[in-house]
Parts: sequence; C-alpha cells; structure tokens
Amino acid sequence: MHIDAPYPVFTGPNAYKWLQKWVADKQFDQCFIVTDEMVSVHCLQSFLDQTAFELPCTPMIIPAGEIHKNLETASGIWRTLLEHRASRNSLIIALGGGVITDLCGFVASTYKRGMEFISVPTTLLAQVDAAFGGKTGIDFNGIKNSIGTFQNPGAVLVDPHFLRTLSQREMRSGWAEMIKYSWVADAELWAEFKAHSWMDFTYLESWIYRCINLKNAIVADDPRESGRRKCLNFGHTVGHAIEAQAMDNADTEAILHGEAVAAGMIMEAFLSVRYAGLPESNLHELVNLLAPFFPPIELRTSWYPDLLERMENDKKNTHGELRLTLVPEIGSCTPDCPVSPHDLIEAMEFYRTLGYPSHTDSSGVQGDANSNLT
Repeated sequence: MHIDAPYPVFTGPNAYKWLQKWVADKQFDQCFIVTDEMVSVHCLQSFLDQTAFELPCTPMIIPAGEIHKNLETASGIWRTLLEHRASRNSLIIALGGGVITDLCGFVASTYKRGMEFISVPTTLLAQVDAAFGGKTGIDFNGIKNSIGTFQNPGAVLVDPHFLRTLSQREMRSGWAEMIKYSWVADAELWAEFKAHSWMDFTYLESWIYRCINLKNAIVADDPRESGRRKCLNFGHTVGHAIEAQAMDNADTEAILHGEAVAAGMIMEAFLSVRYAGLPESNLHELVNLLAPFFPPIELRTSWYPDLLERMENDKKNTHGELRLTLVPEIGSCTPDCPVSPHDLIEAMEFYRTLGYPSHTDSSGVQGDANSNLT
C-alpha cells in the first residue's frame, strides 16, 4: 500500500528489511528503543528479532498510561540519554501507542536541539493517528498536549500484526479516531463503518492505510495547524477535557483516549446540529453506532466548571472564545467555530441523558433516564 508522506512509511512483508536498510544508511552511532511496561511484554522481543540492527541499542522501559506522558518521564529519558552519551547522531525508536510516540517525538525534538526518531506504533490509535503528522507533546498542569513541538519522525513502520496483542477495548479506542476521519473527510468511509464490523480484519488493514493517507493529505496542506488541520480535532476539545478530568480524580476510573473522543464526538455533533446545520439524523446515526461499543462516561454536573476551564485552555482557542471543529455534513468540517459555554453545558447534558441509568452525583443533580434518541 503506497502512503504519501514527507518521510518513509514502511508497510507490508518487507517493512522490517526496508527499516533496517534505512537505519544502516543513516549511520547512527547508537539507538534507544523507548517502550512501556505493557508493550515491552508483548512486542519488544518481536521487534528486536525482526530488526537486529548493527549498532548498540538500549531499551528504555517507562510506566504505561497517559498519566505518565509528562515532564517527569521526559526528564528521565533525557537523563538516560545523557548518561549513555547520546549524540545528535543517535536514534530514538518509539515502540508503542500514542503516549510513546508523542513523548518520544517531544524528547527527540528537544534533546541537544534535535535528534532523529522513528515511530513504530503498536496500537490502532497510534497507527491511524498519533504516529503521523509531526505533532509531539506532553501533558502539563492538567492540560493535554499543552507542551510540545512540531517535528516529523524520520520514518514510521506500520505492522498490523501488533494489533493482535490488543484488547478489544484498545481496538475500540483506535476505531474512534477512524470514525473521526470519516466524519470530517470521507463520507464513503463512514458508510463502510455502518455496513461492516470494525473488528473485521478483512477491511481493517485497508482502513488503516486509508486513514493514514487522509491525515497526511490534510497535514500536507496545513502542517502547523493554522487552518484545515484543525478539522482533525473534531471530538477532541471536549474529549481531552473529559480525559484529563478523569485522570485528575482519584475516585474515577481511567478512560482511554478514544473513549473520551467518542464521547466528545457525540457532544460536538450535537453542537454541529445547533451551529453548523448538521442534519439531526446524522447525530442519531453516530449515537446509535457508538452506543453498543463505548460504555457511558460519567459526567458529574459538579465537574462542569472544571471541564469548561480545561476547554478554555485548549490550544485551539483564541480571543478568549471557546472554538470547536464542527461538522456541517458528513465528510466535511468547519474549524474555529465559536461556541458558548451555555451550549457546551447543554451538549454535556445531552450526553448524560442518552438512555443511561439515572444517577445522582455529588452536586445532588439527578440525570434523566429517558433516552433522547432511538
């Protein structure tokens, strides 16, 4: 499968051989393979067996989870690089999901003002989204990706066999990002998602490459996210706020990025009906497709002020306005739409009442158990 990108993307049966040649041609002095505790168990040895680089390689294993995509973890990797006398001619290999690819890209782009890194995404979410596009970053002060850089990887290797190590929950998380692409850029892909199982590997591999090409085409038009690339944030302004809120509350179960994005897409689709003219039937379709696969995320009304504050700190906002990417029709998008806090709260209330059981949170406000959609 040919993938258009400003850097090599290795796929197919010869992917590892091409990667080995690329590394050899670059004549790096040493490499560091950064992965996490979970990925190291399932993927690290397989990757090492298939590469066998002819240069010193040091594995670096960090704790798993978004909660560790922070300055402390980045500092630990920088220290290890210094201890091993890594140079600007050394290589970082990011083996893992979106946390690893984001974090390693940030570390590589800042260590000694820049060293090469390659991404080997092992999750569906990373293969279709996080490993591509040149965004790097860490979470800081409760705001996702608030510190980061733009730097493309030197290369990416995509091996769909890694996906067989994932739980269905992790696979669903990546599927949410694929749905995002269909909503903002590919109406035909949305029709295929409605017609075929998302776990059907007959279609999945081709969908992965299709999503990669969609992202790369958008990024090529707008690499610094000043215009069209903002369309890729559909579902993310609200989703990031929910994800960060859950991480900061000890009594709340952690949620995956794609789970937060799925909830965010529902709420931002609700706002698309109100602000962008999206047919309400499309909102119904989205909810009906997602509901069987994504458990409801608890939204406490007592959280609303904090969630709004997190959204106000989103990097896409300007002039003190909350700005979202909205969808006027499937396959297109409108970035930078100003949305009022009042309507955002209505969108959150809409999500809370989608047929989920009634509950009372710490504020004493009870949700409505009646469904708004059929």
